[in-house]
Amino acid sequence: MQKWFKSRGGGEGGSGSGGPMGLGNSAKGRASLRDTQTALAAALETLTLKDNAIKRLEEELREKEATIAALNTQLDKLRSVLPPLTGQRPHSLHGRISLRSLTCRNNNSEHHNRNSLQNDRYYPPPSSNASLIEGVSEGAEARVKRTAISAEPAAQGFDEGYDPDYAPVVVPKSQKSKELLRQAILDNDFLKNLEMGQVKEIVESMYSVEYAAGALIIKEGDIGSMLYIME
Repeated sequence: MQKWFKSRGGGEGGSGSGGPMGLGNSAKGRASLRDTQTALAAALETLTLKDNAIKRLEEELREKEATIAALNTQLDKLRSVLPPLTGQRPHSLHGRISLRSLTCRNNNSEHHNRNSLQNDRYYPPPSSNASLIEGVSEGAEARVKRTAISAEPAAQGFDEGYDPDYAPVVVPKSQKSKELLRQAILDNDFLKNLEMGQVKEIVESMYSVEYAAGALIIKEGDIGSMLYIME
């Protein structure tokens, strides 16, 4: 009796050769995916670092631009108050700008200087602070404009007709108020060209007046002989 046996060597060999090959491809795929993820994470980290560096540089640039703008403002103010190098002596504001003293404001009589400043006004009851000063009258403003157009020497006539009765009166005030007034004058396009001594004279002579909330302080069409600085 013969028995026949079928050899499975070839089949098992085929299966064996197919199994390890599939496992190898899968392992390679997982390794490639891990490498890609690692590279992507590194690229994202590098990009984040670059973004942070750009933001830091932009912030530094903004700070430097702000510093430059502040320095330019200070430079403009210094240029506006430094006396010109023309060899001319500084001139007082007397005769071109007359400052009204507290005694003139407290009495009821009318005062007229050569610039015809306004009569005393009634000031409303106190509420909000306002510092003010008598400024340039219409005639003085016209002369200043003509001087600017015709290039007439600004020093001409400064000391003519000086009246000691209208000499500026120093009004006591805190250093903080003085600095506020000085900065406001230097920020004004017209007054910033005054000399430092003139600016100081104006600041020292200004006095404080309080107004009720909602009170009308100045309206269009009023004579421009008053300078108001709100505190």
